[in-house]
Amino acid sequence: DIEDLINKEVLRNRKVETIENVPIDVAVNEYHAMALFGEKYGDKVRVIRIADFSTELCGGTHTAATGEIGLIKILKEGSVSSGVRRVEAVTGEGSVRHFRKDHQLENVRMKSASSSVAATTESIREVKGVKVLAHRVDNLERPQMRTLVDQLRNKIGSGVVVLGSAIDGRVALIAGVTKDLTNRIQAGKVIGQVAQKVGGKGGGRPDMAEAGGDKPEALDAALGEVYEIVGSMI
Repeated sequence: DIEDLINKEVLRNRKVETIENVPIDVAVNEYHAMALFGEKYGDKVRVIRIADFSTELCGGTHTAATGEIGLIKILKEGSVSSGVRRVEAVTGEGSVRHFRKDHQLENVRMKSASSSVAATTESIREVKGVKVLAHRVDNLERPQMRTLVDQLRNKIGSGVVVLGSAIDGRVALIAGVTKDLTNRIQAGKVIGQVAQKVGGKGGGRPDMAEAGGDKPEALDAALGEVYEIVGSMI
């Protein structure tokens, strides 16, 4: 994505070249600098060039090399007028503080989710001799859900874990099956049936599978049917 692209250029520590008093037609036609529609430029302009990556018309202060910018974290982007979008980002120490804050928040969410699921012993049922846990953990991203599924599989020792989350009108589902059971129960088949009930589909490995859906209102009922779905496979 854009954030990855610009951070790669920062890490390459490209030289930032400043060319002063360039006739506007030379800047556009020879240097191929981008002139924005609706902007007013003088007869002569300042051109900022970063190797073959970027050539812009700009009057601001700049660094001597891209490495001086430091890590870039995009915070948001949006439309400011017809055909014009604004990107807001932090760099250097500001981005480090932002990543640290995000990491701390992620740890809090993970601890909260782990405690919540671990304490919900009534969600663990034995289905034909197999332990099955289906639980809802809203506001977790997929990487966090994967980590939590791994933790819960280790906790129950042998069994099936299915977690569901709803964020911004979308459903995320992840199923994990301990390796001793994958010859009878495949995570991909479990998650496929659950996903159908929330308007989605998915798949994956026998021991770990993911799915999405667009019916968050059906998530609780779908998770409730996990036990029956697993039972039909045994």
